[in-house]
Amino acid sequence: MKNRNRTKVSAATLQKRKEAAARAFTTPSETHGFCFKYFPTRGRKPVSDQRKNLRQLGIDNSRILDIHYPDTNVVGFLIHNDYATELLDLMKQHNLEPNTKFDPHNPQYLRDKKYLDMSHDEQIIQADLIQYNRILRAINYVRQPVKFAVARFFCHTQVITPVILHDVLNRHNVAPKQSSRELSSDRTKAAADQFRIDSPSDKSEKGHDTEMIIDNGQLEDQEAQFSNSGTTHTPIPQ
Repeated sequence: MKNRNRTKVSAATLQKRKEAAARAFTTPSETHGFCFKYFPTRGRKPVSDQRKNLRQLGIDNSRILDIHYPDTNVVGFLIHNDYATELLDLMKQHNLEPNTKFDPHNPQYLRDKKYLDMSHDEQIIQADLIQYNRILRAINYVRQPVKFAVARFFCHTQVITPVILHDVLNRHNVAPKQSSRELSSDRTKAAADQFRIDSPSDKSEKGHDTEMIIDNGQLEDQEAQFSNSGTTHTPIPQ
């Protein structure tokens, strides 16, 4: 039998695979779930350039599920909650601090002039809808099987509907094909209301924290495969 040429796997990749396999036999962490972390940026560089920068800072690109630019001079990273502390520590080693003031639900970040004539309540709905669409694009571009874990998480936290989750699990494209101004008023309000159930902009009014933690065995099984080989991700346009 002829020997087949096998691609050499680096020691670092093998270690990541071992760690991913080991996580399949651990209990869910207290920080179970996913989140966005925001940092300052000088401009909207191509995502490939941002990933090169992250790699040079010692950050594992496979743990950065998606990258997008929600505002001028702001870059957002979608990560697993368990990676948040490590990411912040690595950035801090280079004197880089997160942008904790940025809130994607705050209508002050609506830069398009078409929103100026809207009421404050309408602006809040638009801001929430734009963030909702960003999350749909993020889910759409995250690789499988982590894509399914991310979608399940956002469904459990009532950010997306079970219908959207069903589409993701059936490998359908869920990225919005219309801008918010092209949506009907009823559809816009329905999407915004669904997203704003636990919107950070409503915390003060509700008087309680909306920490996103779930306990789902299937989600954990999918997350156990999280550290497999990394892939290039697509930016999320606003």
